[in-house]
Amino acid sequence: MEGAAAIKASKEVTAAQEKAATIKIAVTVDDENTVFGHFGRSEQFNIYEIRGKELISKSVLKSNGSGHSELVELLSGEKVNVVICGGIGMGAMEGLMDAGILVIPGAEGDADVVTAAYLDGSLAEGKGQCDHHGQNHEECSGDCQCHD
Repeated sequence: MEGAAAIKASKEVTAAQEKAATIKIAVTVDDENTVFGHFGRSEQFNIYEIRGKELISKSVLKSNGSGHSELVELLSGEKVNVVICGGIGMGAMEGLMDAGILVIPGAEGDADVVTAAYLDGSLAEGKGQCDHHGQNHEECSGDCQCHD
């Protein structure tokens, strides 16, 4: 009986730790709090700090939008766990994943609504990979804002 009680107590502690775990979610945003369409040109991110199901804080992290590697370094330094964005190239996606950051591409709309949808599991998967860099952009619809 002692072994079973110890296992049950251990599982309860683990569940409590998971519930209390804090994660940081970064969302690429424009000045209107809309998910920005091109990760590598993101000049700001909403940073949501979540513990369990509770929003602990929301802040804005400014960047200079200078490119993928700088942004990966910035977000990694902020200890971000998840990035939600519009379009993103494979190099940036791999850089984020190599830094241990989960990438959720293809998001559209209000950043607060998108973040809530991610947290409750209802965020619809979109086409967010921008795979035409270095090409003539004939296939691009312009949604990734790489033509700016």
